[in-house]
Amino acid sequence: FLARDFIIRDGDTVYVTEAPYVQWQKVLSAITGSASTANDLASIGG
Repeated sequence: FLARDFIIRDGDTVYVTEAPYVQWQKVLSAITGSASTANDLASIGG
């Protein structure tokens, strides 16, 4: 873990990014969440 190898001081800006698989997980969650909601609405409707 590289964060322990440098000192962060007041006024420093720290830029943190997400791992690439997190972006895919968000996309898949959006798709499956939408599909799940549509399925729930269809089952309620009849």
